[in-house]
Amino acid sequence: LVASVLVVFTDAGLLAMCAVQVLPNLIRLVALGVAARKLVTVRLIRAGKETLRLLRESVPFALIMLIAIVYWRVDGVLLSLLSNSTQVAAYGIAVQLAFNLAVIPQVFSRSAMSTINASYATDPGRFRGAVDSGYRFLLLCSAPIAVLGFPLAGRVLNVVSDQFTAPATRTLQLFFVACALSFITTIVSNALIAAHEQQFLTRLSTINLLVNIGLNLVFIPA
Repeated sequence: LVASVLVVFTDAGLLAMCAVQVLPNLIRLVALGVAARKLVTVRLIRAGKETLRLLRESVPFALIMLIAIVYWRVDGVLLSLLSNSTQVAAYGIAVQLAFNLAVIPQVFSRSAMSTINASYATDPGRFRGAVDSGYRFLLLCSAPIAVLGFPLAGRVLNVVSDQFTAPATRTLQLFFVACALSFITTIVSNALIAAHEQQFLTRLSTINLLVNIGLNLVFIPA
């Protein structure tokens, strides 16, 4: 943040602003390296078989992340090709408003993931309890979003951008429901990852993406 502010006030230009993005990641890398050395001995070794095994295990995660990126971009792309600019704008503002709330399950996921992963291998009872408690907590958080999202969607749009209230209200209502459902799938996905079911999640994500594209192609022209 400090580096970005300095670039802006010194008018250093776009390239400097891009270079600033390297700085936080570099600081993070150094900090993680120092923290890791307090826990384990960190040294470079050549281990071909282990590297290939890690790559095979990481491929499903990479695919899931890539599919998720495409999933949330493909709607806007297809709308821009098959519909008009008003629909594109209404979709864009609705998805941004609704899925800002997705930070809640993300924070919870980061907090609970270590407990879920460790307990799966060492204490099945604790694993089931952690998943059950997480499910209940996220259900408690998501229910008000789905229930209150319908009556409040229009008022939220009035505050943010009243010109899109009419075309985006129903869209935002549906996105509030979708966001609430994503709360629940977060904890279930964490449990499946702990159980090494990444390949199942990859197949499921691929099916979701294909269904999404197909439904867009059917419904957007209408």
